[in-house]
Amino acid sequence: KLLPTIKNLIISGTPRRSHGPSGLTYYNSVIAMNKTAKILAHYDKTHLVPFGEYLPFRNLLTIVGLEKLAVGPTDYSFGKGPKIIRLPGLPPVRILICYEILFPSEIASSERPAWLLNLSNDAWFGKKTGPYQHFEIARVRAVEFGIPVVRATNTGISAIITPLGQIKSQLGMGVSGFIE
Repeated sequence: KLLPTIKNLIISGTPRRSHGPSGLTYYNSVIAMNKTAKILAHYDKTHLVPFGEYLPFRNLLTIVGLEKLAVGPTDYSFGKGPKIIRLPGLPPVRILICYEILFPSEIASSERPAWLLNLSNDAWFGKKTGPYQHFEIARVRAVEFGIPVVRATNTGISAIITPLGQIKSQLGMGVSGFIE
């Protein structure tokens, strides 16, 4: 019932599969769809979390029995790099999945986005300092680049941050809801 009123729907935390010459490849992705579920754009995470989304030196570490550090027998693959997404009715956006917001090089590119969208699963942090630090880093990036940041999390701090680092709207830790 909600979809007919929405022009674009962005879904986070979507594992994406791709069939290529080397077989099946998995990505940690964000997919933008319209109201008919047609995929308009996707972004594959570039900075994967070592030992979480992939096991570095998997061939070597499995010999010594360390394959259990990363979940599953298959690693996520690295995306092709920073990408500006253009969606109907929205200014150009640079999507940053989870901790990609920590890396200024993910934002600095030849083309400047109008805003940053940081989508994150902060549940693994628990209710300790991690979600607060992650949120403050997003504020730093807004100021550093002079670009507004929209941050959406499942359990952490979601907010709209101005290019000056001011919080326009916010949902606190563990709060369900939406921000306009």
